[in-house]
Amino acid sequence: MSKAAAAATVYGITGAVLLLFLVWPLAESVRGAFVDPAGRPTVEYLAAVLRNPIVLEGLRNVLVIAVAAAVLACIVGVGVALVLDRYAFPGKRWLAALVPLPLMVPPFVGALGIRQLLGQAGALNALLDSLKNTPPSQADVDKVKEQILRGREVETRQNAYWLGNIIARDEAGEDLGGLTSLYDEMVKKLTPAMLQAAAKQYFNTSNYARFVLLPEVTKAGQ
Repeated sequence: MSKAAAAATVYGITGAVLLLFLVWPLAESVRGAFVDPAGRPTVEYLAAVLRNPIVLEGLRNVLVIAVAAAVLACIVGVGVALVLDRYAFPGKRWLAALVPLPLMVPPFVGALGIRQLLGQAGALNALLDSLKNTPPSQADVDKVKEQILRGREVETRQNAYWLGNIIARDEAGEDLGGLTSLYDEMVKKLTPAMLQAAAKQYFNTSNYARFVLLPEVTKAGQ
């Protein structure tokens, strides 16, 4: 096989993989957001999401953080590039070596973040402990309930929601009639006291087992 044919084969396989696992899922997501079950174009799903004040607040926060990060990165990156290009100073090689450091740090920062979040003394356990001692405010509960109800309103208009739930209930041997249960009413009845009681019942640290996995010790010669 010639080099040109080999290159064309590699490009073709790579393009097919990207098309199958990247472009197609993205296209399906966009189609599901702007096409109703009857196949007609619609913006109702998008409008329903944007009516949620929590989503709007999140979008504003994401936009502010993205713009601030881009501006800061441009200032620092252009400044460091100019200094490295135009000036000679002690430690220049060290500075040049540290420039790609942000590209390598995120995986380690992510690992440390997960540990701080899910560790025994992490933020999640601290939040659960505080929830058991002090119930959440009514305003916070109302925000979460509104977000849940808005999300369900959008989901129930899509066939994928019903298909996924039917399959899940069928595999679990549950009654399909539960799909039409008064879920919205149950969410609306949630109170801070109910959430605190649930946290005390299901996150009882005096009734759990902890296991530590250690490397297997093998005998000499094995």
